[in-house]
Amino acid sequence: MKPHVPIGALSRHLSAYRPLFRDRRLFDGFSALTHGILASGGLRLSQIARAAPRTTCTEHAERRLRRFVHNQNTRADLQPARLTRALTELGAKRLDRLTKPQIELRGLGMPKPLVSDELWALIHPL
Repeated sequence: MKPHVPIGALSRHLSAYRPLFRDRRLFDGFSALTHGILASGGLRLSQIARAAPRTTCTEHAERRLRRFVHNQNTRADLQPARLTRALTELGAKRLDRLTKPQIELRGLGMPKPLVSDELWALIHPL
């Protein structure tokens, strides 16, 4: 029995990374790999291929995912350095919009910092 994974929200989240891939099939492989890891709960490619919605019924799904993981595709040039740089920039933009999280204790009426100033100073500039 396959574990239930709500894929709608995850698909919407992953769609933000679509511009990083120059080929639709590469992005499909990335999506399948992400869905499969979460659904299978492991990192074995055979289990990932069986658990991912896009690869469950496809022939040679494990081979396709293996080629993706080892950057042995022939469709497009997927450079790990470029992908890492783009993901870092995207994460920094998202983090820049964040404000320091605070909690309000009931009855006190004063917000208390959830994160210490020192820790926030380390996290926020990333």
